[in-house]
Amino acid sequence: MKPLKLSLFWILQLAIVFGLVEAACYFFLKTSTNPLYRARRILQENEIWGWQTKPFLNTEFENTRVITDRFGFRAETKEVTDLEKVELLTLGPSSAFGWGVSAEETYTAIVAKELNSPYLNASQIGFSTLQGLLLWQNLLQNELPNLKYVILSYGINDLDKFRFYDLSFSDDLSYFKNRSKDHGAGSFGSSLNVATTLELFKSEAFLQRNCSSLADINQRLTLQNSKLVLKNLINELRKRNVKVIVVNSPYQRMPVNKDFKYETVEKLYAETEQAAASGNCEAAFENLKNAKSLEPWRVEYDVVMLSILQESLSKEENLIFVDAHAEFEKLPDQKDYFIDPVHPSASGHNLIAKDILSRIK
Repeated sequence: MKPLKLSLFWILQLAIVFGLVEAACYFFLKTSTNPLYRARRILQENEIWGWQTKPFLNTEFENTRVITDRFGFRAETKEVTDLEKVELLTLGPSSAFGWGVSAEETYTAIVAKELNSPYLNASQIGFSTLQGLLLWQNLLQNELPNLKYVILSYGINDLDKFRFYDLSFSDDLSYFKNRSKDHGAGSFGSSLNVATTLELFKSEAFLQRNCSSLADINQRLTLQNSKLVLKNLINELRKRNVKVIVVNSPYQRMPVNKDFKYETVEKLYAETEQAAASGNCEAAFENLKNAKSLEPWRVEYDVVMLSILQESLSKEENLIFVDAHAEFEKLPDQKDYFIDPVHPSASGHNLIAKDILSRIK
């Protein structure tokens, strides 16, 4: 075989192998049992607010079509969003983004259609209240000249102790204050699924070898800090003279767990930190595993506590407060209203939309 033909032959073989590996990584990310792995397919790094949905998407995600505009915001069609016409804006996490539901089934779309108002759903997967503030300050505050309504629905990610994509367990205030370009979402940095998967495995392998990052595990925002950041965001929005609607986080009712005690979870996290600080990674990982198994019940408790603070702030600021969590709690059977504990189904979005409309009409 001549050298040129031989080279072409091996190039073709490598291309075929790479294509198969890329396809395998795509399938792995798409079908993983871990929703955070699945989300990596449609996310990319942002130097200011950490990460965001990729712009110009037109793909299948969580069994529904996801289309994004040039900013990476959810859209119903591929048409360019006319920001000058937008009257209704939603700032929130994946539950408002519409995880597993179509864009037109989100409560933002339902409310906007009822009000006959052009809308922008700027909600982002995994966002905390602080990221919402950064997004508003650095992108949106100078746009949307005809804005009339803003729905704020942050909270659920504030309660998380495990930042969305990396090995940092610092609180959000410290993390985003100290963040630099090389402290980003490396596993979001490529459009190639193989690169995303390799980065993911590399990060997890590093953690297994070095547990020092577990020596200081913080909630992304404490309850009080979450309230303070939300107040800052409200003050920023007030400069635009818009009607602000605060929607708390619905959370699916957990089955009764007689063994759950809040102090037990906190003790397990403390023991994880102590073991990691002393270099006993085996004990650290065992304690962390036990703590994580109780996380759903801890979050369920803190959702209620955060909701109380959000409601009190709304009253202080004379804002509309929508207690979505309470509305879901009234349901004798919640299974048709949730896709998973933190993401409402299409029926759930419709329930929230009705609650919002009943308070602003």
